[in-house]
This record gives sequence, C-alpha cells and structure tokens, in this order.
Amino acid sequence: MASVLGLTALLLLFGGTHIALATRRVRDGLVSRLGESGFRALFSLIAAVSFSVLVHYYTVHRFDGPPGLALGAVPALRWALMAVVVAGVVLIAASLVVYPRSPMAVFNKTVEPPRGIERVTRHALFVGVALIGAAHALLATRLVGAVLQGGLAVVAVAGAWHQDRKLLRERGEPYAAYLAATSTVPFGAIVAGRQRLEWSELPAGALALGVVLAVVLRTVHGSIFAHGGAWVIAAVLGGAALGGVQSARRVRRRPLPSDGSSDRHAWAGWLGLFFIATALGHALVGVAVFHEALAAIARDGFVNAVHPQLLERGVVPYFDREAAFWFMLYTPILVLIGLVTRRALEVRDVVLLRFIGWTLLATGGIGAVAMPISGFWIVVALGWLVLRAARREVRSVGYGTDEIDRTRGIRRGLIFEAPPNG
Repeated sequence: MASVLGLTALLLLFGGTHIALATRRVRDGLVSRLGESGFRALFSLIAAVSFSVLVHYYTVHRFDGPPGLALGAVPALRWALMAVVVAGVVLIAASLVVYPRSPMAVFNKTVEPPRGIERVTRHALFVGVALIGAAHALLATRLVGAVLQGGLAVVAVAGAWHQDRKLLRERGEPYAAYLAATSTVPFGAIVAGRQRLEWSELPAGALALGVVLAVVLRTVHGSIFAHGGAWVIAAVLGGAALGGVQSARRVRRRPLPSDGSSDRHAWAGWLGLFFIATALGHALVGVAVFHEALAAIARDGFVNAVHPQLLERGVVPYFDREAAFWFMLYTPILVLIGLVTRRALEVRDVVLLRFIGWTLLATGGIGAVAMPISGFWIVVALGWLVLRAARREVRSVGYGTDEIDRTRGIRRGLIFEAPPNG
C-alpha cells in the first residue's frame, strides 16, 4: 500500500503544481518578477520534472500493492475499453495538428472560428488523455496503475475546465463565442445543434495516424515503461515541445499568397492525403508482418537493438529486425514526399513535380518488376498522379517547354552564378 500512497502524493504534486501555477494570482505574480518567457520556462521545468518523477516512480512500483479491478478479464468489457483507448489516442493525434491554430496554443493570442476536430471537441488533447486514463484505470491489474491512470484522467478534466476559465478571462467575448459554439464532451455541441460536423475539415491523416499509433502501442505494450519510463517521458515531453514550436512558428509565419484557385488547392489536398494514407497503410502492414521483431527491438531498448551482431560469437544474427526497421522507415519518407508534393502544387513548381513524379514512377516500376506481388504498384500510381498534377498545372497557367526551361535556367543561375557587382 505504500507504493499507492507514494504515487498518490506525486500525482497530487504534478496535477497541483500544473494547475496552481496557471491560476491568476500565482501566474500574475510570477510574470511580474520573471517576465512572460521566464514564467513559461519555470512552468515547463516544474511540469517536466514532476511528470518525469511520477512516471519513473510508477515504473519502479507498477507491480507492487493490492490488485486493481482488472476488467480486462471480461471479454466484452475488454474490447469496449480498448476501443475507448483507441479513441483517446486518435484524439491526441488530431490535437497535435489543430493545436497551433487553437486558442489554447501557447503563443496564439487570437480566437478563430472552430474548425475540423474543434467542432467535435475543443479539448481534443485533454479528452484523449481522459479517455485513455479512465479506460486504463478499469483495465489495470494493480491498484497503483488504476490510481495513476485515474488521476491523469482527473487532471485532464480539471485542466480543460481551468483552461476555459482562464482564456475566457483573458480573451473576453471572442472566446465566449468560441465556448458557445463548441463543447468539451465529444459531439456535445453537434448534438445540441450549436455546431455541425464538416467531414472535409477533419485531419484524416492525423486520425489515421492515431489508429496506427494505437496498434503500434498495443504491439509493444509490455515494453512501454521499459528503462525506467524513459520512452514515455521522452514522448510526452517531446510532444509538448513540438506543439510549442509549431505554435511559435505559426504566429511568426506570414500567410502564403494565393491566386484563388480552389481547384488547385483541392487537388493538392487530395494528393497529399493519398500519400499519407499510403504511408499509414504501409505502417499497418509493417506492424502486422513484423510485430514480433518490432516488439523485440522495443524490449531491447531500441539503442543498438537492430544491428544483427554478425561479429558476435554464439549469437544468431536477427535479420528480421533489420527488415522490420527498414520497412517501417519508409513510412516517414512517404509522408515527407507527400508534403513536398503538396507544397510544390501550392506554389505551381512544375519542374519539382515532374522530378518527384518520374522518380516515383521509376522506383515503383523497378520494384514492381523485381517483386510483382508487393506495394510497389502503389508507388507507380503515386508517380503517375504527380505527373498528372504537373500536366494540369502546365495547362492551367499556359506553360510551355520554353517557360519551364527558362525557369530551370533561372534557378541554376541563382545557385551557381555569381551575383552581379554593384
């Protein structure tokens, strides 16, 4: 029971400091002494340290103490609660996409009309954490796990309520209108008739990525808290840092020029989505085929866990890990190519589109010849779609071969030729 009491104390420390530092009186007093940047640094440091200590303590004592409810022993409840966990992971993945433009973003001082997942819930991150925590509290086989997960769910719900009050005080009427048009409970505003669901606005790539992430986490579930919880700590703190960086970049970034061509932007969106969907499908196949090798890599701590150890005597080389690693590595590469292609469409870079298209077509063609029963045919299709997009751009703006060659020559001159004197 001592482990449960110790975890409860650390949980109260994490949740209490997280919310207390954001209260008006404490925050204003610290800002007056440290400045806005100093307060953010102090808040982030305390949150990071208290969360890291909490996770590490749980990792050490997660098998101690009395048993939990362990409702996973009931098949119907197990699958229902696992579905809740998947929904939570999906919401968290979606929240990372909408966070930079949301009123909750650290550096964002504006309140924009709700869009995408905000129409479903304005607190996708908090709700996702609450769903995961509540479901795991019921699934936990030890009381210490139920306390941790249930406590995180309570902190998430309290955090959402507290953040609404703080932003309403700071932003006034614009945020009041935002509150009136949205809900914390998923689909609450839609059911109440205050909002409507726009399917085209939903971040399909992020939602699909959330499903893939849930499958991956289930595959390596037994190793999530390996190495003293280092992976959990790194993932949470890294995600928070990434959200802050995205928010800062969005505030500083100027809007891209547009000629009002909705057809071009729609084509760019669908082509980018096709790339992301292909990447996620690739990842799902990788998890299904290489789940044992991926779990072994996770159990061994990832660091130097892929190398087949050819030079080690008495050790059987494990090339399945290498195959799994390189197979999964192609997923972010596909996403990157999709984002570059989408950007090239937005700025009408025909030369870059043709380069990407022919490269994909050649790579996919060679792979399909060598491995007829494989996903290389999808790469061929992607290359063809990119080349088709390039041809559409040539027709829409009236480019000819001379104009494209002249554009290529200008770029070459800007890169390789010295600037004129004077």
